[in-house]
Amino acid sequence: MFGRRLINLIIVLAVLLATCAACGGDGGKEATSPPTTKPVTATKPATTTQPAPTAQTTVAPKESPVPSGAATLALDKTTLAPNEEFQVRFTAPASFPAKAWIGIIPFAVPHGDEAVNDQNDLAYQYLDSQTSGVLTFTAPQAPGTYDLRLNDGQGQEAASVTFVVALPAGDLQPALRLDKTTLAPNEEFQVYITVPSWYPADAWVGIIPSEVPHGDEAVNDQNDIAYDYISMSTLGAMTFVAPQAPGSYDVRLNDGDGHETASVTFIVALPASDIQPSLRLDKTTFAPGEEILVYFTAPSWYPLQAWVGLIPSAVPHGDEAVNDENDIDYRYLEGQTSGVLTFTAPMEPGSYDLRMNDTDQDGKEVASITFEVQ
Repeated sequence: MFGRRLINLIIVLAVLLATCAACGGDGGKEATSPPTTKPVTATKPATTTQPAPTAQTTVAPKESPVPSGAATLALDKTTLAPNEEFQVRFTAPASFPAKAWIGIIPFAVPHGDEAVNDQNDLAYQYLDSQTSGVLTFTAPQAPGTYDLRLNDGQGQEAASVTFVVALPAGDLQPALRLDKTTLAPNEEFQVYITVPSWYPADAWVGIIPSEVPHGDEAVNDQNDIAYDYISMSTLGAMTFVAPQAPGSYDVRLNDGDGHETASVTFIVALPASDIQPSLRLDKTTFAPGEEILVYFTAPSWYPLQAWVGLIPSAVPHGDEAVNDENDIDYRYLEGQTSGVLTFTAPMEPGSYDLRMNDTDQDGKEVASITFEVQ
């Protein structure tokens, strides 16, 4: 009985071992197919698409108004003469608006804020939506250190480059010279100028009364009697006419940037023993419409527009402008120092004067003679 049970147990174990062997063999086949399908699911290009971070890094710069390296400024040289024309090369992102701009700013002005740059710019130009190009500027006249600054039109400074304005070594120094320093009223004279090459065309030379304080171009401008621009000349002669009123005057050179840079003084004096102004008539009573001959003498320095006018005697004497407002007739002397002028007596009876005036621009009456029309 025990032996039969043992035999039966052995048989059962054999069957179980056979079944297990069959399961293990079939399991190996099926196991080969899942690995082939797993790569398909495992084609984790889903995991490889996780370079989403790299996609984000390319989008990230758009969050900044100044993409790294996109806004640049470059100069061919960084030392310039005053008023020298120069060019700046630029690049700018396409995202910048048309109102993005480049300006010249003194170096000492703090960087970064477009509004601060705008308050301090000496010159500027808009980019007008260009992403690259060349702009032409003129260097400031005052020596010093300056920046060109690119502003994004949205409140920020995006790029800058620094340059220095320095006086050229060995350049001409500003100077003025006269042939003589005592002149007659209205005498034509020449001023010889020496001017640095970098002075602008609107630098100027003017005649200023000597009592006017020196140094400030604006003050000279308010008080000049005559002036002329240098028009980019560095050496040459300029022609002026001396003032008519005797006194002390200066010729002053102004640099067009606010400063007087040279001066020379001259005196206007009446020539010794020059002819005195006078008027003379052959008679002092005339019929209405009768011809009148008046004999005159006049100083050699009187301008061409000195004149003799026929004025009612009731008009106050002395002021050329008052005589001009009330004259019935007039004749210019045209530079003559003596001669005869012809007038016609007024038709209305009364007392009249012939009056000589030393100019027709804010002048004065210098001689007169009275006659009657009866």
